[in-house]
Amino acid sequence: MSKLLKIVGAFALFAWTAGGIAAWVATKDHVQVTLAEGKAEPGALDPVALLSDQVSTLQSDLRGLASALSENMGLMAQGMEGRSDEQAQALEALRAEVALVRAESSAAALPAAAMAAQDLGPITERLARVEQLMERVLTTSADAAERSRLAEEFAEAEAGRLAKEAQAKIEAAEAQAALSLAREQAVEEATAQAEAAAQALLGSTDTAAPAARKKGGFLSFKLPSDDFTFDKRQRFTVLGNLSRVGFDAKSTLHDFSGVSQSISGQFDVNLAQPGSGIEGELKVESKSLDTALAGRDEAMHDLMEADVYPTIDFVPTSFQADTVNAAEQKVTGKVSGKMTIHGIEKPVVMTVTGTIDESRRLVLEGETTLVMSDFEVKPPSKLGMISVEDDIRLWIALRARASDVPATTGN
Repeated sequence: MSKLLKIVGAFALFAWTAGGIAAWVATKDHVQVTLAEGKAEPGALDPVALLSDQVSTLQSDLRGLASALSENMGLMAQGMEGRSDEQAQALEALRAEVALVRAESSAAALPAAAMAAQDLGPITERLARVEQLMERVLTTSADAAERSRLAEEFAEAEAGRLAKEAQAKIEAAEAQAALSLAREQAVEEATAQAEAAAQALLGSTDTAAPAARKKGGFLSFKLPSDDFTFDKRQRFTVLGNLSRVGFDAKSTLHDFSGVSQSISGQFDVNLAQPGSGIEGELKVESKSLDTALAGRDEAMHDLMEADVYPTIDFVPTSFQADTVNAAEQKVTGKVSGKMTIHGIEKPVVMTVTGTIDESRRLVLEGETTLVMSDFEVKPPSKLGMISVEDDIRLWIALRARASDVPATTGN
């Protein structure tokens, strides 16, 4: 019985082993084991750093808003002080001038002859008195000849005097009419000016075209975050905590990526006219590249001799635009420059896209392909079985803040 049990057990073990081998043979061509590490995404950002920058922008806007409110409310207060007095004075002057115009216009409308007739009224009365005087002389003189002589002399003298007085009155009336006409014109001009001044104080004018004004009123503000012009040469400073630079590499075992946020630098460019030139420099700390595997990072840093060459440098030399959309504040094209890795400098062309985000930051994304052996960095290999490809995809995802380009000073 025991022998039988041993034989059955051995047979079962053999059958189990044979079945396992058969299953492996049947499925080995249908099962693939892949070891993959997550690739770094250029757009992935530290939410805390992003929030911090947005809060900083908001604080700057609030300070600008407070300053603008203080300044503009002060101007409004100054404008209101004495405004009612100025309006009252201007309107009173306007009323007086209009009344004067009406009075002078009515007087000037009378012909010179009519005014002379008005002024000759006293002369007519005087002539009547002369007639009475002459009649008395004639009736009281005994000598007719003497009466006649006296009457003639008196009449001649009185007539001459009256004629001169009348002539003076007429000339004065004519001069007064001319003066009134001139004054009427002067008053009309003064009235027009007074009306314009009064209406300007009231905020509108009907007698003249409105003067050119700046857009906006005392409640219009320009916040610091709005202080951005797309079509203008500006200096863009990289925000290291909101920027990422990395690479994607392939190996026989699995693909992997390296990422760094230790980025610094700045560049000057007019985004609307990138062909006008670009200047600046970007730096990445060599030892900051992280592939999420300590041993691999150490080997990579050794191959790059990071202690000797602590930075990876890029100096842009030209920006050739493919598309420029000023309305959408977007530009695409190719940035050419000099890349220095492991102390070796090589020309590089990177395809880029630049846009302005809601916080008025430049978001610059781009990529290119590098051959690491060109920089005398030998791709690692282990036992001839696990090796890294020589070509890598280099990408950037930068955020930068704009400022005015400092004026150059001559010696």
